Amino acid sequence: MKLPAIVILATILYLNLVKGETKSYIVTNDRLDNIESEEESLMIFDVQMVKRERFINGTVAVLEDFDDEQFEFMVEMFTSQNSDGNYQRMAFGIPKTRMCEGLQKFYAKFVQPSMVFGENTNFPYVDEEEGLCPLPKGKYWFREILLDTEPWPTQFPRGLLKLVVTMYKNDLVVGGAIAILKIEDRPT
Repeated sequence: MKLPAIVILATILYLNLVKGETKSYIVTNDRLDNIESEEESLMIFDVQMVKRERFINGTVAVLEDFDDEQFEFMVEMFTSQNSDGNYQRMAFGIPKTRMCEGLQKFYAKFVQPSMVFGENTNFPYVDEEEGLCPLPKGKYWFREILLDTEPWPTQFPRGLLKLVVTMYKNDLVVGGAIAILKIEDRPT
């Protein structure tokens, strides 16, 4: 008796998620561009990819304390499976979320594992239990950052992944970044 393809696929996904199997993909930083506000930019990225490994190097200037009262952010995700720049919106993403809540729930889990305070960044540490509020104004540096994908899903579409991170103050765009990542099969 043959199992329907959907049952097989569901079983594979379940085993990958629950058993923590190794990822079948690798991620390479492609580019990161600043999003400027038409009014007032309060978060400004100055980042470039360096060396053959495509490390993230640069700074982000936070020009005000980002609190939960006035500040929110949103992350939209798009994929270009043929790596041709023809992007399709993904079902994943982060809807508009209060700044401190988002730092605690999303940044601490998915981005922070790539960073070691004092070694490759001076960006403040965000505790997953207590969070960080507000994100203090300042100029933060990043040096030779490669993304740690351990907390990421085990399955991801291959090709280009575009992440659009938009920062808001009282519902007005005040900055953000567009990151392009290359998702490829892990060499066997």
